Amino acid sequence: MEVTGKKIGFILTDSFCNFQKLLSQMKTLKKLGADLLPLIDNFELDVTKNIGKDIETICENKILHTIEGVKSISHKNLTDIVIVAPASENTISKLACDIIDTPATLAIKSHLKNNLPVVVALSTSDGLRSKLD
Repeated sequence: MEVTGKKIGFILTDSFCNFQKLLSQMKTLKKLGADLLPLIDNFELDVTKNIGKDIETICENKILHTIEGVKSISHKNLTDIVIVAPASENTISKLACDIIDTPATLAIKSHLKNNLPVVVALSTSDGLRSKLD
């Protein structure tokens, strides 16, 4: 897929310890010419101050982390595609039940209003795995 000039929303919702793994993916997308818009849920921002600076440097955009900050995603056409990685069990559950109460869930819902794709990379604990066995 050609990503040059594509506006990619990158939504991080799971444990901040997984964020470091995504930096290389962000760097790759940026090198390929993508315009990255980072978003982190409020609760994750406090514990990611240092990595947040790295994310903003790579993406060349400020991290969106509030409900107010993400409201305009659909009507301003800020994203062509959204990647939710890592996607927490909580975020996926809320989306499945149409509970839109975090910056991440609002950003995803807003993006979907334009009938555009969302890529979800599930991050889960062993608890979910044991339920599926």
